[in-house]
Amino acid sequence: MAYDSTGIDVNNDNIPDFYIVIDVGTISWLFILPANYTEFAINTNSNPTLFDQFNLSEPISETNNWDFNRRYIMTSDITGMYIQTIITTNNGDGACILGLRIYDDTNYNYNYAWVKLDFNILTHEVTVIESTYNTTPNQPILAGKK
Repeated sequence: MAYDSTGIDVNNDNIPDFYIVIDVGTISWLFILPANYTEFAINTNSNPTLFDQFNLSEPISETNNWDFNRRYIMTSDITGMYIQTIITTNNGDGACILGLRIYDDTNYNYNYAWVKLDFNILTHEVTVIESTYNTTPNQPILAGKK
């Protein structure tokens, strides 16, 4: 079994805001683990609760549902055959946009952000295509817009 993680720093403070974790074994898992008070937007209408995925220009703000628990992206069996993809690609380019908010414990505010990911279950790879955050505290950001 191989386990690897990569920290992603969205707000450029040299502290990872979340980790992309790859656990390859009999069943392989890719999941996102929030860090340092970061929360991801979730879809509370899904069972199990999944990431909320945003369309281009959709607002990410305090009105979304937020959670700090890890969420799986996808799983596959030992042959690399697809079992389940837990997030989908809905932007027409094979990637998905996830919303997040980063807590600033110095000023007690949130900064809203997004990250655009592409993933491949066969190669166990996740690519961060781009990300950004709103530097103005407690103000929404539009998914996919800088």
